Amino acid sequence: MASGFRLDEKVSMVCDSLLPMLRNDLRKVVDCTCAQHGRPDSAPNFTAAMLCLVACEVVGRLSSDANLDDDAATIAFLKCVAHEANDDRYRQAASALIAYFRNGIVHSFMPKQPSSVKACVKWAQVSGGSAGVCVDQLCGPGGAAMLAELRARHLEVAEVKNEKLFVLVPQVIYVDIVRAIDAFEQARAYLGIP
Repeated sequence: MASGFRLDEKVSMVCDSLLPMLRNDLRKVVDCTCAQHGRPDSAPNFTAAMLCLVACEVVGRLSSDANLDDDAATIAFLKCVAHEANDDRYRQAASALIAYFRNGIVHSFMPKQPSSVKACVKWAQVSGGSAGVCVDQLCGPGGAAMLAELRARHLEVAEVKNEKLFVLVPQVIYVDIVRAIDAFEQARAYLGIP
């Protein structure tokens, strides 16, 4: 069914309205454990992961071939995230990310996961405290070393108490997705796409 909007109107709405709102919402959720921006004692674990994957789906649908289904478009954008983050694990784990943190949570309220590996959201915390690491710290001066340290735990399978856990660090995926969205917007501007 046609929406009644021209393609340029749809692109403008998504790029000029939806992406800034999505970026704002992601930032609020990811910074919720930061002592400066949120409540260190509380974390919306799967909400953060789900919103990050929804962002990938939105930008994936906008930037991919119209014939791709939602998962394929999301995977295509996760490849862009891999490129911008210089982290090929996004390519390798794209289907798992979608199953664990997008489709399972949204459609069945449980991560879709094989019985041998479970999904886990692990917030990066400030050393010696319960507060989460603020995105400003990761993106600011001196943040590269901390981001690299957190990235080493992100998208890895860890064994904890005889359980295998596929670990996602919300602050890391947020930084990586925002950088990929920035690259998408720069490419769009460079190409003169409204």
